[in-house]
Formats: sequence, C-alpha cells, structure tokens
Amino acid sequence: REAAARPNGQSSTANLVDLATDRLGVELDESQRSTASTAAHWALGIVPGALYGALRHRVPGLGAANGLLFGALVFATNDEYLNAALGLSGPPDAYPASTHVRGLVGHLALGMTVDTVCDVLGA
Repeated sequence: REAAARPNGQSSTANLVDLATDRLGVELDESQRSTASTAAHWALGIVPGALYGALRHRVPGLGAANGLLFGALVFATNDEYLNAALGLSGPPDAYPASTHVRGLVGHLALGMTVDTVCDVLGA
C-alpha cells in the first residue's frame, strides 16, 4: 500500500529532486539523481535542526520535552502536510498507519538527537 501511494513510484525526496531539476532545467544521470535525493533528505533534517538550535531558547516552548515537540512538528509539517501539498507524496490517508507511526518515531528520535547535540555544543 505504501509503494502504491508514492507518486511516480518514488520517495518524496526523489520527487523533490525531479521537481527541482525540471524547474531548473538541469539533467542528472541516475547516480547523480540518487546522490541528490540523499542530499535532499539530509538537508531536510539539517536545515530545520539548525533553525531549532538557533531558536530553541528564544521561542517559548520550542525546546519542550527535550526535542520531542520539535520532532513532532517536523513530522506533522513535512510528512503529513507539505509532501502531499506539493505532490511529492500521496495523500496521508493513502498510506497505512504503520508508515505514519514509523515516520513519527523517526522524527521524534531526530528531535531528541538534535536537542542532545545542541546541549553538548552549548547551543
């Protein structure tokens, strides 16, 4: 069911790379496309993580629950809303519950990890 819900049979990051290359008029071979998709996935974690580090002590409640709130917000915004709104994924109800649970747990782990790294770095 998860595979059937994916537009073009691809992950949301692969669809993002396709969208970007089409808009920019850039052509990538399969190896470059795979690398760009991996880079996009990492950037989608790094950029919000950096913003979190910069804002967690400035925005009341943002650092709540040691990054769990941040992780939940990234999940809800990215996985549950933006991907579908931009056509990078199918609608949320097209995916099985296990997909949503796996995504939420992964983003909660991301949030806690980012919060821990910020603590270690004194950010």
